[in-house]
Amino acid sequence: MVGVPLRRHGQQPGEGRPHADERRHLGNCPPEPKDPRRGTTTPVAGLILEKKASVTEAKAGDQVVYTVTATNTGQTGLKDATFTDDLTGVLATAAYHDDATASTGSTTYAAPRLTWTGDLPLGATATVTYSVKVKNPIGDGQSLRNVISSTTPGTNCPDASTDERCKTTTPLTKTPPMPPTPPTVPPTPPVQPPSPEPPLASTGVVLIPVGIAAIALLAGGVALLLVARRRWSR
Repeated sequence: MVGVPLRRHGQQPGEGRPHADERRHLGNCPPEPKDPRRGTTTPVAGLILEKKASVTEAKAGDQVVYTVTATNTGQTGLKDATFTDDLTGVLATAAYHDDATASTGSTTYAAPRLTWTGDLPLGATATVTYSVKVKNPIGDGQSLRNVISSTTPGTNCPDASTDERCKTTTPLTKTPPMPPTPPTVPPTPPVQPPSPEPPLASTGVVLIPVGIAAIALLAGGVALLLVARRRWSR
């Protein structure tokens, strides 16, 4: 005996069941399918970059340390994530110390750009630090300005980004003018005291008797002269 499908009262044969063409159209994807072949899920990449300076203001001779963090905030690991730090606006008034270090990945420097590249697992962060020294002198209105950018998908710092985390500006204090140098006065040479007269060399002759004899001869001559005048006067 062949079974006869049950029908509700008043239902026509075939009513309430999908037509053969409809069954072919629906295939394995009815309106609420559970077949995984009906759709795909693509993880979204995300790379958040942020740059900070160690000071808010600097002057000639100061050292400024920069820190850049790169964090994988997406839904998948990042292979060869990268960013470039353009130092064009820094090198005019500061010197790069060539001392970049990275907690993971590697850095390269080709003036005026510092580049980092590395792998970032989901949720991981890479930290890059380096420093510069402010030159001397500094004029009015000068500052240290630089910008980071990245070509990694999902970054917040693509080219021409307006995100404030992608750049830093550090104002520089003007170097005060140097005081005028006083004229150089040649030193006055010291006055040398006169050299003492050297003592007379001793000849070994006793001078006192000779002096007495000379006085006696002189007195004798005077006496003779007086006698002679008296004779002439007579």
